[in-house]
Amino acid sequence: MLGHEVIISRTGFSGERGYEIYAARENICEIWDKILDAGKDAGVMPASFASLDKVRIEFGLLFYPYDMNENTTPWEINLSWCVGKNKDFRGKEAALASKGQEKIKLVGLLCNLDDAAPEDSTLFHNGEEVGVITAPGYSHRMQASIALAHVKPELSEPGTELEVKTSEGQSFSATVSAMPMYDPQKKNMRD
Repeated sequence: MLGHEVIISRTGFSGERGYEIYAARENICEIWDKILDAGKDAGVMPASFASLDKVRIEFGLLFYPYDMNENTTPWEINLSWCVGKNKDFRGKEAALASKGQEKIKLVGLLCNLDDAAPEDSTLFHNGEEVGVITAPGYSHRMQASIALAHVKPELSEPGTELEVKTSEGQSFSATVSAMPMYDPQKKNMRD
């Protein structure tokens, strides 16, 4: 690309169609500048990690260690499709044994707030503590305060109403949302 050896991968952090370009350190700045220059009329511009993080939340994509950790099971974070039942892998027995033992469930939330909820806000249902926000954000595309959260499995159905309390004493409501919250047909990945 542009006279340099690169690896182009159609992957990304956002849930939308994207590409990652890998090149030698000494060439990457030149490649970056030329891509931005060539794409300026099409609206190509740099994006911060914060803007990419909002997009991944819209799509329900996970980020370690916020949305998952070494104690989380695939069944709790909507990754059961990753567990090969007909292939051997390290930890297979433990992974399969954890099915049906879910303590939490990863969900999307639409928060009744004008900005992103504070991280680690606590979730309540009928006065009982039932979960925590793992990844808050404000979606400008959806014009909504959104979040990923861990909740008790029985409260993971879209439409479930929850109360959110922050460490500063603020309180507001949130509704469990189907995921992905934005572009559920995943058209942006295909266009």
